[in-house]
Order: sequence, then C-alpha cells, then structure tokens
Amino acid sequence: MKKVRALLFVFSLALLCAFPSIGQEKAPLVFSLSAGTGLPLGIDAAIFKGGQGARLEGSIPFVGFPRLAIVPGFSWFLLNPLKYDTGLDDLTLIEAHSGLEAGVQLFDRLAVNLFGEGGWYLATMAGSDSAMNPYVGGGLDLGYQIAGPLSGRLVGAWRNYLGLYSEVSIMGGISLAFGGSDPATRTVLLPKKPKSLPQIASAGIGSIKISSSELKPVFPIFYKFYDTNPVGTVTISNPAKDLAKNVTVEFFVKQFMDNPKTCTEAFDLEAGAQKTVDLKALFTDSILTVSEGTKVSANVTVKWDTADGRQESQQSVQTLTIYNRNALTWDDDRRAAAFVTSKDPEILRFARNIMNVLTDTKRFNLPQGFLAGMVMHEALADYRIQYIKDPSTAYEIKSKDAAAVDFLQFPRQTLDYRGVTATISLPCIARSCRL
Repeated sequence: MKKVRALLFVFSLALLCAFPSIGQEKAPLVFSLSAGTGLPLGIDAAIFKGGQGARLEGSIPFVGFPRLAIVPGFSWFLLNPLKYDTGLDDLTLIEAHSGLEAGVQLFDRLAVNLFGEGGWYLATMAGSDSAMNPYVGGGLDLGYQIAGPLSGRLVGAWRNYLGLYSEVSIMGGISLAFGGSDPATRTVLLPKKPKSLPQIASAGIGSIKISSSELKPVFPIFYKFYDTNPVGTVTISNPAKDLAKNVTVEFFVKQFMDNPKTCTEAFDLEAGAQKTVDLKALFTDSILTVSEGTKVSANVTVKWDTADGRQESQQSVQTLTIYNRNALTWDDDRRAAAFVTSKDPEILRFARNIMNVLTDTKRFNLPQGFLAGMVMHEALADYRIQYIKDPSTAYEIKSKDAAAVDFLQFPRQTLDYRGVTATISLPCIARSCRL
C-alpha cells in the first residue's frame, strides 16, 4: 500500500509542476489514450517474452513556450517474465511518470513530437513480494488530426526499467484536445497565415452594414397580425466593391418567438446600394401573458453570400417595446373586435345561462333584439357589474386621440373584476355571448 501511495505522490507532483500553465489564457489540455506491445532488448530478450499495456496521459504547454509541454501520466503493463513455460504468473508493471515534449508541425494535419520521461514503476506478481524502482525513457510520437479536436497517434519509445529490464515499444491511440490546441500535436503550434487574406481584405468582400432600423411598439392582442405585417423596418447597405448575393433578413425576439422569422425572399444587393426591408415576427401566444408594458431585446440578422462563395452575416440588437395585453389605440374602432373571446370557457358558461333565460322570454312576443338586451342587462346586474368612469382613460377622451394607448378589458376580466372602465367592454361581452 505504501508503494502505491508513492506512485500517486509522483503523479500528483507532476500535476503540481504543470499547474501554473493550466490557469493561463489559451493553455490547452490534451488527453491521450494508447495501447500496444513491448519487446525486450539485449540480454533481457533471453529471459522475457515482452507483453502488452496501455497508457493514459495529459499534456499541458508551458506559458510563453507553446511548442514545449509537460506530460504527466499513468501506464499499466502485463509482462511474461520468462521466455520458457514455467507455470509462473505474468508480471504486472504499474507506473507513474512525467516528461517533457517538443512538437513540430510537418503538414496541416500531421505533426511529430519528441519526448523524454521519467518516473517510478511498481512490479508485482501473484504470490511474490512487490518491488518499486525508477525508470527512464524517450521516443517519437506522430499525430494526425482526424476531425476537430480528435486525432490519431502512433508512438515508438525506448524505456529502461532499472533493476528489471529494458524494452522498445510501439503503441497506437487517440487524443482529444480541449481549449483550442491543434489536436495533431500535443503542443500549441503557431497558425499559418492564409496567403489569400490580403486579397480578401483589399477586395472589400463581406462588408454589408445595417445602416438603420426602426421598431414600432407591439400590441400583444394583435400578435398574429405581425406575421404578415411589419413590426418595423431595417435599412442595409453594401459599401463593398462586389455584389452581395442571396441577401436575407431575419428578425427574432427570444422571449416570444420559437424561431427567427425570415422577413423577405433572398435578393442581390449591388455594390454601393442600399435597401429598406420590412421586419415581420411570428409571435407565440405567450406574449399575451404580458400584464405590464415592457422592453425586450430583438435581434436583426442579415445573411448573404460573397462574390467568392463565402457565407457572411451581420447582426444588430435592438430594443423592442411591448405594451400590456389590454392595450390598443382608437385609430380604428374595429380593433375592439380582437377582445371578443367567444370560446372562453367562462364566457361560454355565462352565455348558456343567458340563452336559457332568453328562450323563456319568447312568449312575450317582443322583438328579439329588445329581449336580448333586456336579458343581458339583468344578467350583468345579477353579476353586480358596475361601470366605473376613469377620467384619465375615459373612452370619449381616448377615442378622439388616434395615437393614445387605451386599456380595454377582456370579457373574462370584466366578469372577474365585476367592473368596467370603458363602455366598449360591454359590447365585447355581448358579442362574445353571440347576442
């Protein structure tokens, strides 16, 4: 147990040595897992058969020296100690090590690393005492980037387990990079500067600008209206020297939309030209939960294809005002029809009671409209609904100002509150009851 603790101490010490590099900006971590076989060298080949094993390692580059990294790790190896069949169990080697590694990038995806390492190994065999000694080694590591942070590895190494034997080994495995390193090498390599970059910059490609935008306040009660009618406009310009192809404009309000709304069909924008596009929005019914006016962020995104086939985008974040769900203006009094909720369960229950009474009154041989009005009046009286005049929001005042924002109750709210502040609310109840 003491020897196992000693191995853990060696590994912990290696991590502490690497710790100053971990917290630095752009210091990546690369984890490698490999497996393979080892063959004894020299006179050891007459005694040992060799064996198989696996290694788990991490790699952290030194700050300021991105091509140099410290590599701590663990390994496990199963070794047949005798070349001849003696019936003895295999010898198990467990090691903890740390080393230095220097990398060079050969091609875009291929890199080579030269490393040296040292540590302690624990040798155990069933029925025998265990022993622990130091070991040293080094070798060559080839890495090939497969995709993204994943790469394949081929490692050739020499190791001398002091007091036991020496070997050469060949192993294969994979590496996974975290934090922006090139996964083909376990060190950070300086990126190659694209040769075409100066030409792209001088051509002025990919420079569509959002010149200006204007968003109107949103009335939640008309949320379906904005799917086909503009909530605002945006003006875009193309100051570049090339044609911008397949230009599209998207509008998105995260809180009240499921997906961005494409506001126009794709069009081309000539160099030096500008265009104004209507912004539209497909709001969800969650916008009807807004009981107090609020402001939210709205994203306007312009996408286009450049002359050389690249896809570019430009985004602008705007402030959108959303009124409360009861808000409307009286520039068109037909808008009050939006507050008619004939399928509301509470209104349906209220309407059925009225219809039952109205059926009984037909025997009086009076006009149907007169009877309906009389029954509605009595029903509202039984509900103790009162008209409360609010001088600041009176209908006769608000209706004369087309731009003034008024407050209109839903029929359910009128029944719940037992009072109205606008005479227009009562016809909404009657229409909801289909009278």
